[in-house]
Amino acid sequence: MGIDELDKPMGVWCNHFKAGQGCTVYGFHPQSCRTFKCMWLISPTMPEQIRPDRCKVVLTIDQGGARIVAATDPGDPGAWRREPIHGQLKRWAADKNRTLWAMVDRHAWLILPDRDIDVGETDENAFMTYDQAPDGTITVVIGDREPIVSRRP
Repeated sequence: MGIDELDKPMGVWCNHFKAGQGCTVYGFHPQSCRTFKCMWLISPTMPEQIRPDRCKVVLTIDQGGARIVAATDPGDPGAWRREPIHGQLKRWAADKNRTLWAMVDRHAWLILPDRDIDVGETDENAFMTYDQAPDGTITVVIGDREPIVSRRP
């Protein structure tokens, strides 16, 4: 995750992280770190297998619950595609009131019930949306970039 107070960009380990120990400045860490809550922490029904340190994916929810982002450990970029996390993402994707995105560093995928669409490099805070036509064609819009079109598989 990006942390503005530490000038830490997305996809880069925090200077205060130490393997096997975690945050070396815990208790003195920035306010954004103190208030951040991933879905595993805020949802008591989340399975233990989806705990971020086990599955290598941190799930965040924003836009009033309308967007879930699966931020994946860059050291294990395929983690979001493994079970049980991938199946859970697919189940959530069936809810038409929210969009699901996987992020590895700055690379993003739109997750839909029937496919995952590689949308390339983006910013975690970029405007990202999609539209599905009656024939199943998906058009993805990321910021002011040229739309990405995906036909039904």
